[in-house]
Amino acid sequence: MRAGTDFPDIFTTDNYTLRHATGHNMRDPESLITGREIARGLDYDNSHREYYNEETYHFACSGERSSAQIELLNPRKRN
Repeated sequence: MRAGTDFPDIFTTDNYTLRHATGHNMRDPESLITGREIARGLDYDNSHREYYNEETYHFACSGERSSAQIELLNPRKRN
């Protein structure tokens, strides 16, 4: 599943106010790209993070997962 395609994307617009008003600095997992992913030829234009469902996307945005956990649980897939 893909944020913005299969369910609403929290970060479709700059939501600085939302992130700080919730008391939690939300993270956009789509902006995360690791060296391993770059080495596989993936980038922001040709790939996206895959989510099991909308709940896992919201959990990834919550800031409770590390970058390594996001990379493992929500891997980048070619568009």
